[in-house]
Amino acid sequence: MSVDLKPILVTSGDPDYLIEVTSDDRAHSIVVARFHQFDPAARHFEELTKHKPPMRVTFRRFAQLFGNYIPPRLHNSYDRSAEYPI
Repeated sequence: MSVDLKPILVTSGDPDYLIEVTSDDRAHSIVVARFHQFDPAARHFEELTKHKPPMRVTFRRFAQLFGNYIPPRLHNSYDRSAEYPI
């Protein structure tokens, strides 16, 4: 299977919206894209998660979480409560 590697998307200035890939235990993460506006960030998050990647992907603005993709292999009661809060 071929993987297309793309450079990190960084805009000028200090972007607010971040797309991160996170380790299984959430101990480490890496920012893969930064945006100044919500709409382009949301589109990029949807594009990254539409084929169900095998890793966690998070879309946030500082501490505010907009998207939290958890791969099916990691679904358990703790993750479901974090992904689908009651």
